[in-house]
Amino acid sequence: MTTAGDSVIRQGDWTLSADVTGSPPILEAECTTCDNSSGATEEAKQPEVWCLRHASQTGHTGFRMIITSFFRASTANVGSSATAARGRTATPDA
Repeated sequence: MTTAGDSVIRQGDWTLSADVTGSPPILEAECTTCDNSSGATEEAKQPEVWCLRHASQTGHTGFRMIITSFFRASTANVGSSATAARGRTATPDA
C-alpha cells in the first residue's frame, strides 16, 4: 500500500485514495530514549519544537515522527473524484 498524499490504488471493484474531506495528517513526535511524546497535532512545527525542547531538557537526541494519514475506500464504478483525477493508479501485489 502507498502513503503518498494523492495516490489512488485499485483492486478489483474497489479504489483506495487519500481522504481529503476530513482531518489533515496528524503528527506526533516520540523520544526513542524515554518514549515521552509531543502529543498529537495537525500543526507540523509543534512536534519539531517539542523535540528540541525535550533534547535541551534531557539530553536525549533520538526521535521518531509518527504521521497518521487517512484513506477512503470506494467502489471503482462510483465515478472519478477530484482526488482520483490527481492521483496515480497502481496495482498492488496480491
